[in-house]
Amino acid sequence: MKENKIALVICPCWGIYCPPLGIAVLSSALKQKGFSTRCFDLNIEAFDSLRRQGFFASRFKIDIKKHGIRESFILKTTAARYWDFKNYSCWQNDDFYDSRLSSSINDYLKSRVKDILEYGADIIGFSVFASNVRASLFLASEIKKAAPEKKIVFGGPECSAGKNVNFRYFKKTDIDAVVIGEGEKTIIELAEAYFKKGILEGIAGTALKTGDEFIEFLPRPLIKDLDELPFPEYGDFDLKKYYKPALPISISRGCVAKCSFCEETLFWNKYRFRKAENVFAEIQNGVSKYGVKEFLTHDSLVNGNMEELLKLVDLILKKGLNIKWGGYARVSQSMNPETLGKLKAAGCAFLSYGIESGSQKVLDNMKKGFTIDVAEKNLKDTCRAGILTQVNWMVGFPTETFFDFLKSLKFIFKNRRFIDNLLIGPRACVVVPAADLGVNPEKYGISAGYFLGSWRTADFRNTIIHRYVRLKITLLAAFLLRIKSL
Repeated sequence: MKENKIALVICPCWGIYCPPLGIAVLSSALKQKGFSTRCFDLNIEAFDSLRRQGFFASRFKIDIKKHGIRESFILKTTAARYWDFKNYSCWQNDDFYDSRLSSSINDYLKSRVKDILEYGADIIGFSVFASNVRASLFLASEIKKAAPEKKIVFGGPECSAGKNVNFRYFKKTDIDAVVIGEGEKTIIELAEAYFKKGILEGIAGTALKTGDEFIEFLPRPLIKDLDELPFPEYGDFDLKKYYKPALPISISRGCVAKCSFCEETLFWNKYRFRKAENVFAEIQNGVSKYGVKEFLTHDSLVNGNMEELLKLVDLILKKGLNIKWGGYARVSQSMNPETLGKLKAAGCAFLSYGIESGSQKVLDNMKKGFTIDVAEKNLKDTCRAGILTQVNWMVGFPTETFFDFLKSLKFIFKNRRFIDNLLIGPRACVVVPAADLGVNPEKYGISAGYFLGSWRTADFRNTIIHRYVRLKITLLAAFLLRIKSL
């Protein structure tokens, strides 16, 4: 009897710290329904292959063996910086990708077409992000050239519901279908219909290709109970190739906040959380099955449901699990010294707070929902609990005046002893189409016109030049204060 096989692929560029959670969960969900799957993390494979070939070192004429450079150091000193989160925008720039990346990346992807086809999958699914759209489209085209009968399905954040740019890259390509939003149930129904009838059928949560256009079908309802999803399967991944011996884990989906610059809520739509017992069971499974003791949460925030978080902490402490973990956290009065002490005892190694600005006016315009005083207290209490702190920072929000910018610098200086890392975007504030900044630009004083190819305010007091200068000043301040900027 022929196996119903599905291949799941992620192309460069994505994270190199741990295996991709998305296709690992999809693989488990499909296997639970009797399908055979294989995951291809071509992102880490390309990184590892090019590193071994000396691709990164040769770009800077560095002889690794001669100078005895550690591999971890290569991440900071060579072209491998393209895999750094801060530089994902390089992969989204057509000119930069074509001139600096496409030759080596495309050659590698071509070499993997045979391996993917030899698995014998009839459906090949791609996990697509803004940073890997171009590589994904190229590989999909190469697969179709070699095997036109294969069905190519795209899904992931770049295919999220509500995005006006859903299909801008996908028209006149070799994609057969797009899964919009959460994919676990949709991919199962899509596969069941295909292997039963031999054709892709339009079902809830999909868009099918017709000519050069896509026909969207009814939206897929959100998964109400995240605990019903199987644990992600990592058997297809070589964990030794990743930068950290860690596994990704998700304890929730969505966010309790609706920040004006963020479009993530359009993908997850509603905040949902898993029960502490279910999360703890996944952690135990990761420790026993894969031998890892470090976990990286992939959530917008770990403290969206404090009751369940504290239950999870109690389970870890009760069982005496010796693990490390960390993730994003929302500034909140509930992050008090007692709570942070328990988190530390349960293995919490770092927390990343989205503080963004030192101006209360700007924070209110961002719809952050907290005060400067609470943010400062969270940083102090987290640091004193022995947990590393990372601060997400934004320069050049549309309503940020120069006086507001000075307040931000003052905040950084005042709290310098309690900030371990400052994560600041390389392009300062970006106006994304589906966020409130993009939907209602006039509310924030954003002009319909552009200046030097970028957004500006109507009064010309916030342009790409202003933001660039403020960004450089902020980075210089962090350097002088000995705060690591990521």
